[in-house]
Amino acid sequence: MKFADKLALGLTLLLAALLTVYNIWTQDRQFTADLQAETARALAAWEQERYDMQNTLAGRSGLAGWVSAYQGSHSGAPALLGVFEPDGTALYATLPPTLPADTLQRALTGEGQPRVVLVQDSLGARYLLAAGLAVLPDGAVALVHSQPLQAVWAARAARQRTALAAGAALLALTAAGSRLLCRRLTRPLARLEQTSRQIAAGDYGRRTALRTGDELASLSASFDEMADAVQEKIEQLQENLQAREDFVAAFTHELKTPITSMLGYADLLRSAETTPQTRQLAAQYIYQESRRLEQLGGKLMALMQLAGSPPALEPTALAAVFYRLRRSLPPGEPRAELPDTDARVLADAVLLEDLLYNLIKNARTATPADGQVWVEAAVRGDRVEVSVRDTGCGIPARDLPRICEPFYRVDKSRARAAGGSGLGLALCARIADLHGSRLDIQSREGEGTAVTLCLQAAPPAPETEKEAAP
Repeated sequence: MKFADKLALGLTLLLAALLTVYNIWTQDRQFTADLQAETARALAAWEQERYDMQNTLAGRSGLAGWVSAYQGSHSGAPALLGVFEPDGTALYATLPPTLPADTLQRALTGEGQPRVVLVQDSLGARYLLAAGLAVLPDGAVALVHSQPLQAVWAARAARQRTALAAGAALLALTAAGSRLLCRRLTRPLARLEQTSRQIAAGDYGRRTALRTGDELASLSASFDEMADAVQEKIEQLQENLQAREDFVAAFTHELKTPITSMLGYADLLRSAETTPQTRQLAAQYIYQESRRLEQLGGKLMALMQLAGSPPALEPTALAAVFYRLRRSLPPGEPRAELPDTDARVLADAVLLEDLLYNLIKNARTATPADGQVWVEAAVRGDRVEVSVRDTGCGIPARDLPRICEPFYRVDKSRARAAGGSGLGLALCARIADLHGSRLDIQSREGEGTAVTLCLQAAPPAPETEKEAAP
């Protein structure tokens, strides 16, 4: 059963309970009022009969004269009346014969003021018996007046039937109206459910965007925020999955190509007699490809190590980093020009040196011998910008968004000939991220490239440290 139908059913049952209580209360009040009115009429009739009896018997006409006068006054429909001696002997009675004797006896035992008793005969008919003593010239007699109550019970039953019919009609209308109203009120919930099902089925762009101006609108906004977060996470997972698939494919390719060539040359050396020049060429190729696989494994290990917790950043003098770079960079053209600077940064000195080493090596690879490669360091407030610039071949604009992906190379043939694996910039990007920065790469094809890293500045070095610096 839908929530709207449950809500409508609940409202209908609540209304039915309220109607039942109201009908019971009102009908009970009306029935009590009717009984009180009938009781008052029964007492009034008894008083009138006693008065008539006393007036008639005061003329010394005797009981027979009163009976004759009474029957004459009620010739059309004699009243239900009984006259009894104080000991219970009946002197005159037109009471219903179905009334039990013990009921009459209970009515006659009253003393003082007249009393009214509600009785029921053997056929189920109900009567009001008004009984009391009537003082006559010859003594006192018990006068009993009986008044039927069938009309009161019939009126009560008629009111119950009317209330039942009216209540049923009202409940039917209420059920239909509340069902329509509840379905309209719960329509936003149905939209939320439908949207959640669509999102669960993979349509992550679905949103509810309810504008009801109540709690459902707040729920809709929270739901949409949750859907945005889910969509963002799913997109990130898809991107990570795609990047992993690309990584595995590229890594497999990087391994397969040199291994295939090495196997081919090794098989040539193993299965056939070759000239010394051919053996030298095969051995040289096997050696070069082995070195490249060794470097590839080393860089992969370094990249995996950098995926752990970030290193502790300490105040580091850029002059010391540049000094070690001058000693570690291999000879060749173009030379890399390193600046003299007093700037200090918060960094891991070994990782920062490795980052700059890779950037300078890439810049030298992309720049002809007559070009230029230089490093700049500029203090800007509490930050220090370190840039590696070259006048090399540049990077096409379409390749810039993916240049830091593992194994991604702009010119695969040139990079392979230079021994590149496509992991250098990926390592640099990871090191920059560990330093709370990122690589800003600006490049124009045919004009050159500039890679900028922004680091947190460190306080100036103490005098003793300056004296110990190389």
